[in-house]
Amino acid sequence: CDEGKYSPVSGSLSSTTCLDCAAGTYLNSTGAFSSESCEKCCEGKYSHTLGAASFEACQDCSAGKYSGVLGATSADTCQNCGAGKYSTIVGQNAASEGVCVSCIAGTYSETDGASSDLACQKCPKGKYATTLGADSELLCMMCGAGKYSSAVGAVSNSTCRSCGAGKYSGGVGSNDESMCQECMQGKYSGVLGATSEAACMACQTETTSPAGSDE
Repeated sequence: CDEGKYSPVSGSLSSTTCLDCAAGTYLNSTGAFSSESCEKCCEGKYSHTLGAASFEACQDCSAGKYSGVLGATSADTCQNCGAGKYSTIVGQNAASEGVCVSCIAGTYSETDGASSDLACQKCPKGKYATTLGADSELLCMMCGAGKYSSAVGAVSNSTCRSCGAGKYSGGVGSNDESMCQECMQGKYSGVLGATSEAACMACQTETTSPAGSDE
């Protein structure tokens, strides 16, 4: 029998007794007597071809996917890297170390089967993420009240800057200093990172101050 085929009929002189190796397998030698001679495509690959004569018939799972199945017959056996992860390499098997790479801190990805770190989106201004492999923007934590951040892709709350003296902010996730409100005219505050107007103190009798005063 030719490559990719075998015959269980001993001594047969006709090729009609030669059977194809099953999908998911191949055989690169001639004269095989058993289906056990057909070698399985390795993990991370698959083949729907009958009578394959070469390992090259085994196709790679695409980037962003992996498979732990030997002798797979369909691309459906290739599983997606989960959200928060990606893989740039084709033909990955489930045992590969770091088969799916986590998005770095300060980023997140809600995409399954991502094939590039371009799927990892930076946390927006006013937020930060300390964890690897974040799979939702909800894991980007907001700067607290009295603070703001104009940085994208921030990895810690150290990027959250305090509203200056004479100002306050009650909201969370502020993305610009302009979101810090000034104490009104006639009041002042020496507090950094004030979270409410209550930090603004009235000037003494017969004195006043411009809006946003710190003394």
